Amino acid sequence: MRPTPIGSDLLATLGLRSAPPYYAALAPAVPCSLGGAAQFSPLVAQKQTWEPKVKLPIHENARSALIIVDMQKYFFQDVERRRNLDQVVNNINTLIDYFDECSLPVFHVVSCYQANRSDWDLKMKTTGEPELIIGTQEAEILSEIRVSKRHNSIIKTRYSAFFKTNLAELLQDHRIDRVVVIGAYTHYCVNATIFDAYCYDFVPSIITDAVISHLEKEANVMIDRMRRNGYHVFTTQELIAGMACCN
Repeated sequence: MRPTPIGSDLLATLGLRSAPPYYAALAPAVPCSLGGAAQFSPLVAQKQTWEPKVKLPIHENARSALIIVDMQKYFFQDVERRRNLDQVVNNINTLIDYFDECSLPVFHVVSCYQANRSDWDLKMKTTGEPELIIGTQEAEILSEIRVSKRHNSIIKTRYSAFFKTNLAELLQDHRIDRVVVIGAYTHYCVNATIFDAYCYDFVPSIITDAVISHLEKEANVMIDRMRRNGYHVFTTQELIAGMACCN
């Protein structure tokens, strides 16, 4: 029997306009039972642009907050993890200056742990090796990042900046509608923070040239998923051009 491509009814059920490109590589292993022996049908792959069904709305006078995640010395000890760091730091500082000028809140979020192991994550509990202990040099924010006394500080102990912190309450106190998340790493803590922001009913935004990741393919997959979900995906200059507070 001639193999059958994915039909429009199945694509509609999956919420897709066409089969994602990566399905093509899986085609030999996708069985299709047609009342007898299993048939193996290749999936017809077409270019997928991942256009959002609905871009999350934001009103004209919406307030945004800047959340800078994990720009600490510990995360950039390896040369591989410092690739593009200078450019990212420059864009982060540009955004910090802009939010300061607009009198919008800036949050520096850092990963830090108690020396007594009371808040260690599973990896540290398993290995017994401490990381990012409060007060150590490796836990410090990079000296190149602009930090002001008027900025807010959040200490987190897991990937998301919202997990067991008061970040959501502080954002609500500032009457924030959208959170603009930047920093490190795109594929870990930035990603977790952005998706948790959505769970707290803040419109999530990522700035693609102000985040950093040494796993580019993973980072790109996650940014594509954000775009597909209608989250706000911008470059530094695109965000600044689109915000009216200082124009």
